[in-house]
Amino acid sequence: MKFLRFSVPALFVVALSAHTDEPRDALFAAIHRGNTGEVATLVDGRAGANVVDAGGMPALMAATLFGDAAMVDVLLRHGADANRPGAAGATALMWAVPNPDKVRLLLDRGANVNARSDTGRTALLVAAAFPGTGDLLRLLLDRGADLRAQDGCRRRTFFGRPRTRSNGAFAPRAPRGICPLRSPNDGLLDLEGIEPVSRRARHCGHVAAA
Repeated sequence: MKFLRFSVPALFVVALSAHTDEPRDALFAAIHRGNTGEVATLVDGRAGANVVDAGGMPALMAATLFGDAAMVDVLLRHGADANRPGAAGATALMWAVPNPDKVRLLLDRGANVNARSDTGRTALLVAAAFPGTGDLLRLLLDRGADLRAQDGCRRRTFFGRPRTRSNGAFAPRAPRGICPLRSPNDGLLDLEGIEPVSRRARHCGHVAAA
């Protein structure tokens, strides 16, 4: 009889927990399927936009991986915290790289452009590790990304001492791991025609995971 008295409340707690997890699990399943309409329905209902999965990943971070920009926008409009970190301190902004539409949405909603993961990575450092991200680098820099940031391996986006042109414009040297190409245009930050090279930028860990 004493065993039954203790086991009944325990079973009730387990059942209640499973019931509470159902909306969360349904939301993450919809995110993994890339179903933006279903995600919108679920966050309008019982599932909150700031829920995390069993591994501690926020729904917004999952959307940057598995969804499109519209899905990211749905979660942000329903109050998802653009700066809530996941495992290892990574943020949705880091995981949104190299998609400029997702990055722009997150920045517009207050994502910290200089947030650092546990390994010291920033969104700018992550972007510099992907090919074809010149425009994205410019966007991040325009939004205040720290050009001199270094990760835990002391790797920077740009190397060498910054130069200043005769007109006073700031001109960083060629980025580490970035191959400068000839360009007829001379952009303000020398980002016209640059091509990030990912091979060098991976020795400290997985780029997408920041």
